[in-house]
Amino acid sequence: MNGNLDNFNLEEEIRWDFLVDSKRKRLWKVEMNLLCLLDEFCKENNITYYADYGTLLGAVRHKGFIPWDDDIDVTMTRPDYMRFIELAPSWFKSPYFVQNYYTDHFDNRVTMFTRIIDDRTTMIPKDCNAGPEHHQGVFIDVFPLDPAPAEFPVREVPDIIKIAMELWMAAASPKTIIEDMIAGKMPVAGMDTIIDILGLPYEDRLRLFEGILLDAYPKFDTIHTFSNIYRHAPMKKEWFASTVLLPFETIMVPAPVGYEEVLTAHYGNYSVPVVTIGHDIEFTDPDRPYTDYISR
Repeated sequence: MNGNLDNFNLEEEIRWDFLVDSKRKRLWKVEMNLLCLLDEFCKENNITYYADYGTLLGAVRHKGFIPWDDDIDVTMTRPDYMRFIELAPSWFKSPYFVQNYYTDHFDNRVTMFTRIIDDRTTMIPKDCNAGPEHHQGVFIDVFPLDPAPAEFPVREVPDIIKIAMELWMAAASPKTIIEDMIAGKMPVAGMDTIIDILGLPYEDRLRLFEGILLDAYPKFDTIHTFSNIYRHAPMKKEWFASTVLLPFETIMVPAPVGYEEVLTAHYGNYSVPVVTIGHDIEFTDPDRPYTDYISR
């Protein structure tokens, strides 16, 4: 990754009529350091990742962070993501931590993606009851790109995606899928199959969900992060066929070659800024570890 974090200006400034204070700048620097580490890991292991969502929008529209943003989002194709979650936990050494359900299973919100965390810092999500044994430092999010319906709004959902959703529900919200079956809604995977799956350990249920998406990935031309397949327009695989480097603060980040189409699928007219503050984060401190606060 080209660039130098040492050149990043930590002084407060006004960007797009928004005050970016020094604390937010220090938070950004922690996140950019995590992104640089991810870049190093991906190059060593021949894994492709893409700046996406607000990070991609910031790179295109602001040449850096959206002034009111507080996180970094990247995506990988499902095949690359599976290699990432296999190899990354042993590559990232303390004070860094790779968090997903397999490594730190306290929160069902991280069943669909992974976070890379700096344990020397604090970023505590709202409504989070985790104790100090769980990692709650500043993070960046890594999302897999999975098969998605080819049209939006979604009219016809392929059975394989319906089954994947059922498997995810069996892992993340078994009560919901049981209530649906009691109410007479028969799962596409079959009631007996779902009942058998509900009897498995949580991690095994999650691996079934990930495995079916991995198997289905080559069969689709359209993709998205799984949580957004019903909420955002699908994206074409060809938009992710290669990467281009875009300036982002004092570094360069890889973007999908079809980044304009990707941003349009996400946001429509992405040139018009909409100020939204925060991402369900209760408290951040880029200078002190979360254990200092939780232990109190």
